[in-house]
Amino acid sequence: EQQKLWTLLPTGFGGINLTPSSLMLPEKSVSGFIGLGPHVRKVNYACQHCDMEHCLYRRKRLATLS
Repeated sequence: EQQKLWTLLPTGFGGINLTPSSLMLPEKSVSGFIGLGPHVRKVNYACQHCDMEHCLYRRKRLATLS
């Protein structure tokens, strides 16, 4: 999928290049995709899908429900 994402960007965008094996250079570079548009729903915290018992956001949410 990295190769597909890379076709959307100009060559060397942000000083980052992609090798034929999809390694980004410089090393430790990261990429991502954020969807924006009028039909995108906002989800504050997906606590109902998370199993992290000690998560800060879970504690905040539980405190507001009390």
